[in-house]
Amino acid sequence: MYRSGNAPVLVENRSLSLLMDNQPMRVSVIMPVYNAEKYLAQAIDSALVQEEVMEVILIEDNSPDGALKICADYAARNERVKLLRHPNGENRGAGASRNLGIRHVKGDFIAFLDADDQFVPDRFKTAKAIFAAHPEAHGVYGQIGTIYYDQQFKEFHIKRVKSEITGLRQYVAPGELLKALLRGIYGHISVDSLVVKRDILTERFLFDETLLQAQDTDFMYRLAGTYKLYSSKEPEVVALRGVHGGNRVFNLHEAAVYRQRVLKKCINNNFYDCNDREVAIAVIKRYLEKTVINRIPFLPVKLKRKMAFFMYTLAHPGIALNLMRLTPGT
Repeated sequence: MYRSGNAPVLVENRSLSLLMDNQPMRVSVIMPVYNAEKYLAQAIDSALVQEEVMEVILIEDNSPDGALKICADYAARNERVKLLRHPNGENRGAGASRNLGIRHVKGDFIAFLDADDQFVPDRFKTAKAIFAAHPEAHGVYGQIGTIYYDQQFKEFHIKRVKSEITGLRQYVAPGELLKALLRGIYGHISVDSLVVKRDILTERFLFDETLLQAQDTDFMYRLAGTYKLYSSKEPEVVALRGVHGGNRVFNLHEAAVYRQRVLKKCINNNFYDCNDREVAIAVIKRYLEKTVINRIPFLPVKLKRKMAFFMYTLAHPGIALNLMRLTPGT
């Protein structure tokens, strides 16, 4: 394995018995596919080589390139590969594609992989051990590294990120995970690094299809606020993100718009029952960073943030009242 520096749910006995008997996990890998012709075969192969993977579900999202043919060829040659499409071959986005895949899984566990990313060898080894050691765990996450397909965007990517490894920079106990993610100071969790028990992803708990970007961030907030998610005590890379010119995250304006929508949704949903007042205030301040007040030149940054926060709570008394009810942060 590559290495780098609250609602209870009934779990099927079958899933646990497989792990206790040291048998392979039955993992369904869900892969949304859009405009990834150049990278798709490597992504699929990196999943099929894992002994725990019983099926790879490709959801072809009306790609403008030759991705559909590649998907169809794999499905015809390998019985573990399933090809799905939206009604009438429509394009509905990554969130809707993942949801379609979730509705068709047959494995006891679900993992996600984007069509331009790759799993590392023995990707599920640590996840299997953690599930066996913690039967109460609903999911396991790790970190993801980087693989470059484009030299130009390699340089751009290195300039805009603090590290080429994405994930939480320190171990966080499951009960503290939502606070850590909302603070945003330890990093974030990629869904490519996530394995969850199939039981928890019901129609009431899927990806938000209205978010064309950052739907994974919103999903992780809700997941961390509801279920027990574990990681290895020692940071571990389980997948590689493909960096190239087609990455939507390089559209910085669009990415910022959807980040704001996710934060607003978090605020409107009472911070997903995170009861820490300081964390809630931090979320609101991040949401307000792009407001008019925060763009006023010459004023000190701290003063602008205080003014924006005051004006926001004045205009939203319900949210201000909720903040007063929360527990002071420690």
